[in-house]
Amino acid sequence: MKMFDDLIGNNDRNQGNLIYDPEYHLILIDHSRALTTDKKLPSTFSRVDRRTWERMDTLTYEELEAAVGAWIGKGEVRAILARRDKMREEIKKLVAKTSEPAVFMR
Repeated sequence: MKMFDDLIGNNDRNQGNLIYDPEYHLILIDHSRALTTDKKLPSTFSRVDRRTWERMDTLTYEELEAAVGAWIGKGEVRAILARRDKMREEIKKLVAKTSEPAVFMR
């Protein structure tokens, strides 16, 4: 959740916009303050899902533009990549401070 919120720039995550279905799957709602040109990371994380991160880390402008360009502008797409790049730096710091196995979950 935190990785996704950082990627899309959602700075309004709170208990009121988390829903669990009958099987206890987490559903994230209310992204009305996300996908802006703000390049700040709205949350901090200490653990990283490796598979999710690997997919985020390889995103390109062209892929994002093709997927979401009909709904958001070029500045917002660039901000997604800028936040992703900041996430990369934070992950590097976490790994340097602890270890890769301590940071990456499988």
